[in-house]
Amino acid sequence: MVTGPITLENLLSAKSIFATFRNTGSDERGSFLIEFALVGPIMVTLLLGIIEIGMILFTTTLLEGSLRDASRFGITGRVISGENREGTIAAIVEDRTLGLVDMSKATLDILVYPDFGSIGTGESFVDGNGNGTYDTGETYDDANENGAWDEDIGVAGAGDAGDVVLYRIRYEWPFLIPFIGDILSSGTPFALSASIAVRNEPWEILK
Repeated sequence: MVTGPITLENLLSAKSIFATFRNTGSDERGSFLIEFALVGPIMVTLLLGIIEIGMILFTTTLLEGSLRDASRFGITGRVISGENREGTIAAIVEDRTLGLVDMSKATLDILVYPDFGSIGTGESFVDGNGNGTYDTGETYDDANENGAWDEDIGVAGAGDAGDVVLYRIRYEWPFLIPFIGDILSSGTPFALSASIAVRNEPWEILK
């Protein structure tokens, strides 16, 4: 603060002080760094989240496409020399997923059903105690003839001519960016799945 009698020298000194404060208030140098420090982490998190979600969607699309290709091979009844059909089908799925799915950790089901309406259904049983679930000892219809009650009547295998076959794969996606996994799925793997049901060609008739 300028004190003393009002003189030209004092006025010039006061003007200089006010000019300094005014220039300081209008100087925007360094404001970008402050803004980035506040907004940057949010933007980076959003970008990484978009990348992770994009990878999940892309992998799901690959799973669906791989099952379509595998089922196209399976319905023909073709067997490659030295291989079995199921092994070839699994190899097709692995190839079409471009290495993004660890087949040793994925669950690939190839199940045969008598018709499309039976897919995913369990064997019928007499609910003796009325609890709505099968209990050991209750009478049941052994539709797949394996000697045990099954929640799903599908029989493992690629089926014969004319059979209905379900191709299903389930895979727990391991998040590429761990802290994004904490945000999107509470740190647990994200479950991916795909399925397709087809009827095998009547290759025995065509022979």
